[in-house]
Amino acid sequence: MARSKSIWERVQSSPMTRNMATLAGITFIKSIFDFEEPMQLLGLRLISLVAHLCLYGTLAYFYYKSKNAETSDKVIYVRPSQLESQMSSPLRDQSDPDEKKPMTQFEYDCVKLQDVAQQMSMTTLIVVGMHFYFGYAIPLLMTILVQARMVYATPFFKIFIQGKDEKVYRELRRPWAPPKVGGIQKMMQDSLSRRYTDLQKELEADGQDPSAPTSGAPAAKGSRAKRRSAAARS
Repeated sequence: MARSKSIWERVQSSPMTRNMATLAGITFIKSIFDFEEPMQLLGLRLISLVAHLCLYGTLAYFYYKSKNAETSDKVIYVRPSQLESQMSSPLRDQSDPDEKKPMTQFEYDCVKLQDVAQQMSMTTLIVVGMHFYFGYAIPLLMTILVQARMVYATPFFKIFIQGKDEKVYRELRRPWAPPKVGGIQKMMQDSLSRRYTDLQKELEADGQDPSAPTSGAPAAKGSRAKRRSAAARS
């Protein structure tokens, strides 16, 4: 028999609650630490490294548990639209999006784990690049909290860590509903996308190839220097 969510579970799963908890955590940590200090900045980098290793290790644990589950060979029927990644708009399969296709539970779990790993990897690479190139420290802290929340919100965490049974919890039955991206996570993704687009426009304006990082970086620096000098003259 399917079990409905309790009031506490609904409060926990509310995007507003998660966003408020994330913002409160960031504000509390900022009030204690001064990341302008070299030693505290080094500590933040080490904490970020350890946290990301733990998060990726958790994904590897999910893979191991899914592979060795008793129901790993169970056949489920999934629409191609339900396998669409959040990192790209095209479907994985360009066939009829309403036509269900058979696949094993382990194959389905691998697709979903790959989506989570891709989202985390792309965000991590961009934030780390911004940190070392522009000197931003807070995005490192935000990435830790947001990605930890992302892993916690996955059905894998509820099944393999919390031990919830998909026969009891209807929302854990495969195929799962696509996760809702909103709040701080969407703000971070939009901000990173805008910064990447602005950098591409700078490189194109200077006549450089945006796909060539070695020649693009000096051009971007030169473009920023021109804007700063123009602002100083005005």
